[in-house]
Amino acid sequence: MALSLASFKLERAILELRFPAALTLWDRAGQVWTDAKRRWPDLEARKAEPGETIFRLRNELELSVGLQSLRIVAFFPSRKLKPLVEIAGGFVKPTLETLGVEILDRVGARFLYFQKHPDREHAAEAILATKLMRSPKGSHFGVEGDVAETEYVARIEEATKGVTVRLKVEGRKVDFVPPPNVSELKEFHRKEQGIVFDVDCYSTVEMTPSQLDPVEWIEQWNQTVKRGSDLFFGGE
Repeated sequence: MALSLASFKLERAILELRFPAALTLWDRAGQVWTDAKRRWPDLEARKAEPGETIFRLRNELELSVGLQSLRIVAFFPSRKLKPLVEIAGGFVKPTLETLGVEILDRVGARFLYFQKHPDREHAAEAILATKLMRSPKGSHFGVEGDVAETEYVARIEEATKGVTVRLKVEGRKVDFVPPPNVSELKEFHRKEQGIVFDVDCYSTVEMTPSQLDPVEWIEQWNQTVKRGSDLFFGGE
């Protein structure tokens, strides 16, 4: 059965802007986050260092501003990316203006999906079924056996934009042990295997902040990934 984007869960969607070092961050970080807190009072500081400041909005979004980058991460967003779009529309341009950023070296939208499988062999077979690669048979480098790990990476670029696509078998392990003074929470341990589908869409030419509409950028790439993924997987 061919892979389909509908069977994957969107775990993270990321908007990232890279720019030449904005040394004004050392003086203006306070203004950036004061302005942001006025608009989104639930923002909470997670990290404050000279080179980077990070704030979290509930458990939905993480915003970071560094000397050479601005990043917004949405955790387990809806397929329409509503929280990410809303924050990007009100945070990106005011922050770039406050920092005095004049050139954007790279603008990227990244989408990370995960699909669970019973075991890594099943996940590897699903990737190989796309026929994006072939499984080696027989003995190689003195080793004969089944493929234990499978990963496919492709980078495609044109004059103004590019995309890097990764399909990878990944195992995960979660161990949670609550503090001894908390009786309401229970200890749990979980393992799972599956496929990571990672699509990183980006610009390949410089642009000015005035040329960027962050909402349009996210929405266009989101639609492009939705339309193109099943064809990439080998479907119809």
